[in-house]
Amino acid sequence: GNVERSMKFYVDGLGMAIGTQMGPPQRHETILTFGGDPRSAGIILLSDRTAAAPPVIAQSNGFDRVVLRMADLTATAARLRAAGFTPGEIRDVAMGYRMMLATDPDGYRYELVESRPRS
Repeated sequence: GNVERSMKFYVDGLGMAIGTQMGPPQRHETILTFGGDPRSAGIILLSDRTAAAPPVIAQSNGFDRVVLRMADLTATAARLRAAGFTPGEIRDVAMGYRMMLATDPDGYRYELVESRPRS
């Protein structure tokens, strides 16, 4: 899809950092992580301008959404709104967790989860 719009969602909205960028402009990869370390778990955004048509991505093949643990859902929701996205409502769920749903520009759903500090 639109890499610039996706960067707004992941960097501006979720607070991820660019770990590294590589490849030629026609097939450029951007690795995003929460700490900026490209060796950490993260997401790779691939911009492939060599394809004749955008690839058809079949979603929901075995999973409904990805779950990410976040430090502060209230701040994350505010960042997403400021970046032009509409996150779901923050809800209290079982065992002291709070969660909300957010969808990236390409339609991928994320369940964002925050656990309360342990006393």
